[in-house]
Order: sequence, then structure tokens, then C-alpha cells
Amino acid sequence: MLKVENLSKEFTMHIRGGKKIVTLSDISFQVRKGEFLGITGPSGIGKSSLLKCIYRTYLPSGGNIWYLSGEGEMVNLATVDDHKILELRRSEIGYVAQFLHVIPRVSALEVVSSALITQGVEPKAREERAKELFRRLGIPASLWEMYPSSFSGGEKQRLNIIRGLISKPRLLLLDEPTASLDPVSKREVISLIQELKKEGTTMIGVFHDYETLMKLADTQLDINLKKCKEVCV
Repeated sequence: MLKVENLSKEFTMHIRGGKKIVTLSDISFQVRKGEFLGITGPSGIGKSSLLKCIYRTYLPSGGNIWYLSGEGEMVNLATVDDHKILELRRSEIGYVAQFLHVIPRVSALEVVSSALITQGVEPKAREERAKELFRRLGIPASLWEMYPSSFSGGEKQRLNIIRGLISKPRLLLLDEPTASLDPVSKREVISLIQELKKEGTTMIGVFHDYETLMKLADTQLDINLKKCKEVCV
């Protein structure tokens, strides 16, 4: 379903005379449909950058990211135009980042349920699905109509997870989704991810919690320190 070939990502440091930081270099792997690939490696090695390249938050510096869409089209996420990327994000590729970024003055219920609009789900059904997930992850009803900016760190992360999971995407990217959660919430998130996996969602996840990773991952990719994080002119 996803095949990454010789992926690289570098950043140009203009304030340091144009030096380049190579964050990813020559990364290759593939993920089958319904499989969970766990990304491991030390902090700062480029795990989050890898997910951002797949989601196209970052434009890769080189290589290919071949994705088999729900329509049977093989799309190169590394080079396809922005309109296609936005279409795929709306319809079949989800991403749970480490931090929640939402439009101000939009309620938590709207933030979450809006992810179902492009799937044609009726407003009442969208709201009920959102409320079901709020209950499962322990977000009290008193917060449903509140702005996420008033949430605690753990509540924001749970909202972030709900927003990423509610649409049941074909491909889901997870960047440390359980890092700031209490044990009860963490167990429920693991359960939700396992349910999605059984329904056929393909996932790629970054976890520093190795115990959690072992509960979810079918295979692992260890990013080699020698291939990444070098500074060159």
C-alpha cells in the first residue's frame, strides 16, 4: 500500500551561510495494507520528519513515496501536486501530530466532527460519533462545546487522537500519540488503534514507549543514526 524509496530530507540553514542539515538519507521500506509499521530510533534522528514527508507537511528533498489510493491509483506523494495531497488528506490519509493545531474559536465537537463532512456523513451522525469517542477517552461533556485552547495538555492530545481516528482513514500516521496520556487513556487509545487495524487501516507510528509499540506494530523500521543527522556545506 505504501512504498518509500531512497527518501531524503534536508534543511538549508540560511543564517549559517547556507549549510544543510540532512535529517533523512536513503530511507526505504514498504507497508502492506492493514499492517502497522513502528518507527524506532533515538530522539532527533528524523522519525517525525519521516511522517511529515509522507503526509507532505515537508517536501522531500529526494526519493519517492508510492501510495496506492482507494481508487487504485499509484500516487507519488513526494512529487504529486498540492491539490491531490489535500484531496487525499480529506478522504483517506490521517495524521495525529504531537501537538494540536486548530482554528481558534471552534468548539471541540466541531473540530472533531468536521473530519467526517467530506465523507458525506449527516450532521447528527457526525456528532454522535464524536461524542462516542469523547466518552471513550474521558473528555467530559462540559468540554464538548468549549474551545480546545482551554483544554489541558492531556485533553488536547486526546482530542488530537479523536480527530485523527474518527474518519477511519485508509492510512494513518501516528506521531507519539500516547506520550502525554495517563495510563487509563493510553489503554483506551491502544484499544481504538487496534480496532481500526482490524478494520483494515494501514498505520505507521512513532513511539518512544517501546511497550506500547510492541502491542501494536507488526514490523519495525529502525532509522540508522549513521544515515541521518549530518551537517554538510
